[in-house]
Amino acid sequence: MGGDLVAVICTAEIPIPTLNAMLTASKNYNTEAPPSVIVLNTDQRDRLLQFDCDSATSDGHVDDGFVSPFVGMTLPEVVRFVTETARDTVINPYSVFIADERTVADQTVLVVGIHDETREIEATVRMVPELLDLLAANLVIANTDITEMKLNAEETGGVYRH
Repeated sequence: MGGDLVAVICTAEIPIPTLNAMLTASKNYNTEAPPSVIVLNTDQRDRLLQFDCDSATSDGHVDDGFVSPFVGMTLPEVVRFVTETARDTVINPYSVFIADERTVADQTVLVVGIHDETREIEATVRMVPELLDLLAANLVIANTDITEMKLNAEETGGVYRH
C-alpha cells in the first residue's frame, strides 16, 4: 500500500454539522484532484487494512452516528497511531489532519508532517478546511512541504489559506 489517503483524525468531539461543512467546503473547492482524505472511524488495524483508495470520504459528509475513537488522544499518540498501527495501509504515514478543540472554535484543521525516518513530528500548521482534499492529494505525491506552508501561514495570521 502506498499511503494514498491522508487521515482526518478527530481528537475532540466535533459536531457532525461542523465536520460535514468542512468536508463539503473541501469537495467544492477541490474540483481537479481525486478525493484523498478519509475521516477515520476506527483505530483497529484489521479494519484499516480493509480500506482502499475508494474509501476516501468523497461524498462530503460523515454519517450521523459517527463517533471518533481518537477523542482525547494527544498529538504524540496520534503520530504513533499513524506511524505504527496504520503503517503499510492506505493511510499516509507522513502526514495527518487533526480536528481538535480549536477546530470546534474556528473550523481550522491542524496539519501534521511526520519525518519519514524518525517518525516524529517534523512540522505543524493550521489550515482552512477548503484545502483538505487538495492538500492531501499534494502531500501524497510529495508536491507540498508543510514547512513551506507554515512560513506562508505566518504571513496570514498563522493559518494556511493557499
